[in-house]
Amino acid sequence: MSDPFMVIRKYTDYDAPEVALSEGVISWNKYKANEKSMHFDSFIMGTSCTKAFHIKEWSKYTGGKGFRMFSNNEGAGDLLLKMQALDSEKGQKIKNVLIVADKQFFEENHPQPGIMHAMPPEVTGQSEIKYQMDYFQGFCTPMFLIPYLRYRIFHEYDDKTMNGIINNDGRIQNSITNDAVLCQDDAIKKNGEKYWENQSWPKEHHTAFTYAPIIKTESISCLIQIRSICQRHGTNVKIAIGPTFNAKQMNPKDIATLKKIFGDKNVVDFSDNIHSKFRNYHYFYDKAHYRDVVGNAIMKELYAEKSRS
Repeated sequence: MSDPFMVIRKYTDYDAPEVALSEGVISWNKYKANEKSMHFDSFIMGTSCTKAFHIKEWSKYTGGKGFRMFSNNEGAGDLLLKMQALDSEKGQKIKNVLIVADKQFFEENHPQPGIMHAMPPEVTGQSEIKYQMDYFQGFCTPMFLIPYLRYRIFHEYDDKTMNGIINNDGRIQNSITNDAVLCQDDAIKKNGEKYWENQSWPKEHHTAFTYAPIIKTESISCLIQIRSICQRHGTNVKIAIGPTFNAKQMNPKDIATLKKIFGDKNVVDFSDNIHSKFRNYHYFYDKAHYRDVVGNAIMKELYAEKSRS
């Protein structure tokens, strides 16, 4: 959830916010602010695990001018909306797209409602009034407003009540490429094993569990629309499914469907047993987010080591 002033005022720096960002809005605004000078032609999209993929490293494989354009809890329908917006941008090239996905991503085949998933009117086609009202209503919800006011009055951060509402990590993104600034890596270097000992999540290994197939008719239609835009632009599109700490795996039938739509060499699934070593907690910042060393390994496999470095 995000401060409503973010959508009323324009800022030169969104990357060290006081309040947690509405990532989709910010990524689009940063893209628009820098597109003419940077000539972006390659985009990393998908879930918050895009934080594990760095533009500089990705560019070694693509040679493109990359930008990380993700949204909170992004689904396939949200991504399609952004692809359609990029497609309508005059002169915009889309040479490369890396889609970072998980099971939930493929379950959301329409743009999701609510402030967490909000995008600017030029992307959604909605009115400016509705856009502003969505933010105002979100701001007034007790789950946001109470912690926010407590922080503004007392200037003290409480992780239990303010996590995800108040940003306590300082600078969190690159101002041009929108790469994540991974402060967790500094904490790991400083604290070593104590970093994970201080986490409130279990470290034991889990028994592998395979989800039932989820990519069916509606999902396939959404993915084919994404593919059509990519085909129109001659896009080299890749799909990266990361490992899960709890050993929950994508169904092989879903992986086969993805490969049928996007090509055998354009999909990798690090949730499977072949990549089980990446389930170890040392490869994770927290239960939901794997580290950039995993992102690097995924790119190396996806692009078959065709580095330009």
